[in-house]
Amino acid sequence: MVDVYNKEKNNGLRMCFRLTEGHLNPNNWQKMTVSKAAQLFSRHVAMAFMHYREKPETSFLDTAPTERMTLLLNDVFDILNGRFPKEGISKTSWPKKKDKLQKMLLILNITEEIVNDPGRDRHQLQDIKVMSDTSLVAWRLVIHSAIGLVEELFSAGLNVVLTGRFNQDPIEVNINVFVIQYVNNKVILCKISSE
Repeated sequence: MVDVYNKEKNNGLRMCFRLTEGHLNPNNWQKMTVSKAAQLFSRHVAMAFMHYREKPETSFLDTAPTERMTLLLNDVFDILNGRFPKEGISKTSWPKKKDKLQKMLLILNITEEIVNDPGRDRHQLQDIKVMSDTSLVAWRLVIHSAIGLVEELFSAGLNVVLTGRFNQDPIEVNINVFVIQYVNNKVILCKISSE
């Protein structure tokens, strides 16, 4: 990604026009936000890898795996952030999207196994921390939860699921308070207005 940025930073017309120095080398005043990560692992960056790999004078010959991983991250991010019916998951699109989520889980598992393997050749694969254990657990939790929730909502009769609405922020921002009560072993969601 650094090579793509360095190749394009002085060009007037760039494929990865959103990438800045802060995406690749954030300083003490900057941090890697979700929006920056989404821009870093976007379809534009994957297309730039392919574009520069096809040019004979560049050093992008071995970037096909990085391109595929970037596309997968982009797709997983899109799957987990659908906020409008057009971006949502329908029953017909679900098998393909579920497959991408399961591929991401597999990659997380393989990556963790490689990094934690005490018998690996440390000269070939340096001792790097790909992501924190907390991030790894969070990724898995989000993906497993999304798969479970989507399937539960489809079985409840919904035709389209908006995964971007799974977070709790809209409830926290809302003035109204929701309380769960158990009545005769059934869950009832009660709305209590703060007015």
